Amino acid sequence: MKVLYAPVGITPTKPLTASHLRGVLLVDAMQKIRSRIDDVTVWHNRRPWDISLQTTQFWGYLDTHFPDHDYSSETDISLGMKYVRANAASFEASAEMLQGYTSGVDSSGYLHPSAQRMLTIWRDVFSSISVDPDIITRSDAFEDSAENVMGRLDKLGILLDQRGQGGCGYIDLTDEGLPLRKIVDADGSANYIVAILRDIWMRAQSFDKTFLVYDSSVERDYILLERVLRLTGVECQRCPFKRVPVNGAVLSSREGGWKGTTAGELLVKLREFSVAAISLGLRMYFLYQLGLRNPTGFDAAQLHRQVEASEKLIGELGNYCNVEMPLAFWQQFRTRSDDIDIYRVLSMIAGKKVSAAEKSALVGCLI
Repeated sequence: MKVLYAPVGITPTKPLTASHLRGVLLVDAMQKIRSRIDDVTVWHNRRPWDISLQTTQFWGYLDTHFPDHDYSSETDISLGMKYVRANAASFEASAEMLQGYTSGVDSSGYLHPSAQRMLTIWRDVFSSISVDPDIITRSDAFEDSAENVMGRLDKLGILLDQRGQGGCGYIDLTDEGLPLRKIVDADGSANYIVAILRDIWMRAQSFDKTFLVYDSSVERDYILLERVLRLTGVECQRCPFKRVPVNGAVLSSREGGWKGTTAGELLVKLREFSVAAISLGLRMYFLYQLGLRNPTGFDAAQLHRQVEASEKLIGELGNYCNVEMPLAFWQQFRTRSDDIDIYRVLSMIAGKKVSAAEKSALVGCLI
């Protein structure tokens, strides 16, 4: 079976937060366990997120307020604080400036120097937690054009296109109880839904099943995306995850509130431990201890204890990398809905009545 995981992206405008870590680690764990059963591809292309208004407006803010700035010494925190200030100022770049950025991303994968710096920092983080950096940092040409996407939506009878009358373009699934969703402005600017469809709609046709992994704050858009894909025969399933509360609140990155809990800061606080212990401990904490459905608030002390426990477990297991298990062992983690039960995987690692061989196989697979 050929399986495609298509995770929601992260705009290169801020540090990796606790919620970002949770999402990346979830996709990584799903892919690694599922790969023991099926032929799995994780497809995350930077371009739908680099071309988004959220990203290009920030680039416009930077080029307006910090022209010719050298970003090579910036940290993820300093860049993230510029992003917070840009949103607080309600800055709006000119249409000409935005068009220049989007054309560059679309045609050649242009990245603003600030984004190049941020991605370098992200790659270092991923390499330190046993995650392939390509899972979130690769950039490839779009599979399709915006106009072709609009044309297919029209053929499906779900496009309300008022651009000819000076209006906007909408996906219209109101017959199915979904609200109208604007996807193109009157000036022709397409939003991220069109970019996602440009990127994965045709690609998904060659897979037996596609899993959309996303932050539940964009649930409505992903319900719509799933429906559009299904209308053209794509077997599709949504896999939402919830953000991690920090200091009792779930905030957007643009509002701040993430200082002290970013991925880079957490790794500094955990530097006394081995890479293997940190990699396992982060997965056990963010995907198991916090809970998958309704995560409890972030607690740095609990994370530290979890990594410490992971260091101890790894020491007890010894040569965990060379343990092989039969296909039936891995198939037990497949759910009735054909998803992978990551919570069950991690509960076995934490369990007292699970053999060392089984724990070793799971740990070796994940890290």
